[in-house]
Amino acid sequence: MTDAREILATLVRDGVTKFQSSDPQLRDQARRSGWSGSLRGPLHLDDHDGASPPAPAPASVPETIARLVPVVTVTTKRGRSGGIGGLVRHALAGMSDTTEVVVHDGTGLRPFTVRYPDRPELFVEELARAVDVATGFRARFGAAIEHVRLIAFDHGQQGFKSAHYSGMAAPILGDVHLNASMFLPRERAEPAAAGVDRAAEPSRPRPARAPGIYTSTDRTTAHEFWHQLELAFTTRQYTASIEFRRQVGAYFGVETVEHVIQRGGPARDRLIGEVSAYAATNALEATAEMARLWWCGNETPVAQHFGQVVDQFFPEPRR
Repeated sequence: MTDAREILATLVRDGVTKFQSSDPQLRDQARRSGWSGSLRGPLHLDDHDGASPPAPAPASVPETIARLVPVVTVTTKRGRSGGIGGLVRHALAGMSDTTEVVVHDGTGLRPFTVRYPDRPELFVEELARAVDVATGFRARFGAAIEHVRLIAFDHGQQGFKSAHYSGMAAPILGDVHLNASMFLPRERAEPAAAGVDRAAEPSRPRPARAPGIYTSTDRTTAHEFWHQLELAFTTRQYTASIEFRRQVGAYFGVETVEHVIQRGGPARDRLIGEVSAYAATNALEATAEMARLWWCGNETPVAQHFGQVVDQFFPEPRR
């Protein structure tokens, strides 16, 4: 097993001062070791003299999120964390050390709460990625997604501790839950050297929506936020939601996306091949999987078609 610290030490010995990787553990260790950079951009060492850089003074989680997602202001949630309320919160989270912050993102929508395990080993950049996706959805879809008021990184949902699920949407409560295991060091984490672009010395930043810069956190957050968006859309505009699913299904040559799942055959095979096997579970998972491809910059025909249908049914809010 290759340790993240060993990879970074090798880069320093080889004189590499900039690299690109989407491995969460490697990026986390790099930031703890003096490397810096934007949320999804290359990480770099400035004024490097060939020696291992000193570890920077740790910033608080709210400060780090605000630095990596410049459009937000993050404040610690007021109120007592103990007592009955704290016990209930910890019980629901399946963890005894959670804390909460409030995120204001400048969209004009009501702020939302982020709940996460208060541990020093937390992958804060991954936390910031989820916040960035959330604020992106809020900026793009406006009031249609404002009902999502909580993003919780925990183990409280069924299937989280076993790693069977990476995320879950609770539409009635307006919550999005993400498996806390994605944000904490994993026992078998193995950042591969092949996953490091050692020659990442671009004169200009990579495109903001390039697929290779996204992690499972980005994809899972987009997937769960789409669930929240679509379920609310179906409740409020049922007739329009039927037409939406018809137009998505047209890409696969069937009347509606439900028929891709129900009838099987070439349409279902195409869905599995172009999107994912999980997309063939049911119609809601099919659209959520297409949404994560579209949101994370995938330029395949299915993602482009899905994006065109989204733009038709969800016009961008007026500013």
